[in-house]
Amino acid sequence: MAHHVSHLHYVITLAERVLACYGLQGASLTLVSDTANAVFRVVVPSCRSPRLMETRRTSDGAEYALRLRPPGWHSTQPIAEELQWLLALRRDTDLVVPEPVPACDGTLIQAIRAPDTPELWHGVLFHWVAGERRTETLTPSDLERVGTCMARLHQHAAAFVTAQRPPLTRRAFL
Repeated sequence: MAHHVSHLHYVITLAERVLACYGLQGASLTLVSDTANAVFRVVVPSCRSPRLMETRRTSDGAEYALRLRPPGWHSTQPIAEELQWLLALRRDTDLVVPEPVPACDGTLIQAIRAPDTPELWHGVLFHWVAGERRTETLTPSDLERVGTCMARLHQHAAAFVTAQRPPLTRRAFL
C-alpha cells in the first residue's frame, strides 16, 4: 500500500509540474488511469484561464485530460506525430477526438522531471471529451457505429501517413 501511495504522490507531483506550463496551478486533479500512461482529469474553475477557453472548440472550457508518459516509453517525435494526426482529424473530419492544448509557450509536449530524478516524463494536455464507457449494453447498432468510425479513422490515417513529408518515423497510425 505504501508503494501505491508514493507512486500516486509522484505522478501527482509530475502532473502539477505540467499544469504549471499552462498556468493552471491549483487545478483539481483526478487520476483516471494509471496503466502505460498516467491520465488525469483536470478541472479548472471557468474564471481561471480565459486564454485556454478561447481555444476551446466544445462548450466546456474548464475540463481537460492530462496524459503523462513515463521515461523510455517514446521519444517526443512519435508523440508529436500523434498530436499532428489528432489535429488533422479535427480539421478534416467531424469525428470527435481529443484536441491537444498548447502550453503558455505554444508547445504541445512538456518534458518534466520529478524532484531529485534525472528521468524525463512527457506530458500532454487535451481538451476533455465527454463520454461514457459501455461494455455490457452494446447493441448491434452501437457496434456498427464503432465499425464505421474505425473505418473512417483507418482511411484518414492511410491518407495522412502518405501525405507527410518527410515520412513519419513509424506507421503506428495504420
